Parts: sequence; structure tokens; C-alpha cells
Amino acid sequence: MEARNSSDRLTGEDVICCLGEHGLLQMTKCVSSDKETCCYVGITRKGSRFVLTHACNKSTILTIAQDDQDLLRALSEIVGYMPFCRYVYVTSGLTYEWDSVDPEKRFNEIRRDTMAVGLERINMPN
Repeated sequence: MEARNSSDRLTGEDVICCLGEHGLLQMTKCVSSDKETCCYVGITRKGSRFVLTHACNKSTILTIAQDDQDLLRALSEIVGYMPFCRYVYVTSGLTYEWDSVDPEKRFNEIRRDTMAVGLERINMPN
């Protein structure tokens, strides 16, 4: 997987294609898309359901049924930076977030959300 230059426009479709090319996904479907943000649902090669929302060159949110470190590492390499936090969203499950604009602001937003439990900052090893 090739690291992205921060000036490249990385779309949700690009992200899903890269993950698929590396054998990490079994099935995906785009459930919403506009000029800047795409949302995909699918199943990983390990059989976990996931929802991936990607806002071009801004943020990525992955909610997944079971932790998948291979998928997390690959996604971090594709977007070019590591996730800044993880938590469990009561209605949907384990969630990781990447934010290239203002992760501190986003962390504070999540902290105020009563549906997000177990919020923690993370720094994944390479």
C-alpha cells in the first residue's frame, strides 16, 4: 500500500478500492455519497461487519463488529495517518476515528456524546 501525499484527494472509493485490492474486504456497498463524503457498509475478509465513512482529506470513521488490526493498519497507511481515538458507540459498536483537521476538537465532541462509551486516545504502533 502506498502512503498518500496530503495534497492528494483521497475519496471514499479510493479507500475501499485499496482495502479490497489488498484482500481485506469480502463485500462492500456504498450506501451514501456526495462530493466530499462517502459511507460504505460491508464485511471484512475475517467476517466482521463494518461501516466506513470517509470525508475527503478530513476524516475517516470505522465502526466494526470485531477488532481487526490488519484492517486498521492498512486503513492508516492508505489515509496517511493513525487513528486518534476509539470508543464503543452504544447503537453501532466499536469505532475508530482518524481526523487530519482537528482531532482535539473531535475528541471533545465525542467525549460529550453520552452514546459513546469507553472513549480513549490511541497511538497505534507502525
